[in-house]
Amino acid sequence: MKKILILISFVILWSTAYSIAAETKETTPSDAFAAAELAERGVDVLLDIRGIKDVRLLKKRESGLNPMHPYQIAVANIETLILLEKKEKIRPMPRIVASPMHYVPEDVKFLGDMIVREIQKISEAWGIKDYPRDMRHFEGKTPTDVFGKHLDVFIKLRTLAGLEKITPNEVFSQMIRATSDVKSILTQIDPAQRFRIDALKDIPAEMKPSEVFGICLKIRQDINALREHFGLPVVPVAEIAKDDDLSPADVFVQTQIIIAELNLLKMGTGTVSSTPLAIPVSGKTPADSYRQGMMVRYLLSQVKPLQDMMKQLGK
Repeated sequence: MKKILILISFVILWSTAYSIAAETKETTPSDAFAAAELAERGVDVLLDIRGIKDVRLLKKRESGLNPMHPYQIAVANIETLILLEKKEKIRPMPRIVASPMHYVPEDVKFLGDMIVREIQKISEAWGIKDYPRDMRHFEGKTPTDVFGKHLDVFIKLRTLAGLEKITPNEVFSQMIRATSDVKSILTQIDPAQRFRIDALKDIPAEMKPSEVFGICLKIRQDINALREHFGLPVVPVAEIAKDDDLSPADVFVQTQIIIAELNLLKMGTGTVSSTPLAIPVSGKTPADSYRQGMMVRYLLSQVKPLQDMMKQLGK
């Protein structure tokens, strides 16, 4: 009897230890990918019910991304879900904003799980009972893979919401958010706000999305220079071919990467403010977004000089 009790105790202890280990298992990019993949399968069911075929996905151009990048695209997915839910007269989910912090795969999976639940909620509201519930197992996935999967979900959700085309107005609104983020960094460095917002050069009235995409890449290079300054690893900047057919949607994706990287950059100066929500605008053109991109670059160029000035002032 004593041996049996010892055996039972061992089994209980082993089971408890196994359960704790399972609960404390580190979340990996593969886990975050699995959540995004389940979300995509759920959206595919909704698209099929609505008779929507052949969704045109965006070309994947990124490499070497960090968890902060798929997190930001997941936030964009949530914004799209909110628009879809309002359109379908379903109680929308709460908004999520990006804040300065070191994001990990667990944060990305958390948002992915939220997106899955909301897609399932929409399915049930539409009377769909047979929707995907099984979380598949993946291995070897990277944050770049997770980013790409959430990007596919983003395009499919927008199509489902009747927002197939991203407009120059939406791109401009995202550029304004990036501008606000850099201003918050500069204000943290110098609360007296002794930075400049002038000296912008005139640009042609007519510009193409490819030109706005180009200045986004330059902004990312500027951010990388500051990341080195703050002792952070740089992020590879996407490359484009001469024959790439770039659209406002491609530029929108770059603005999300920029916002993600600015939030991490904020940590180098102790900036705690979250990225403001996008404000709807109208009548904007690629030239307006390009001009705003120039402002972002101009503000970023003042980060180190302003830091040096404050050190000289002993502040």
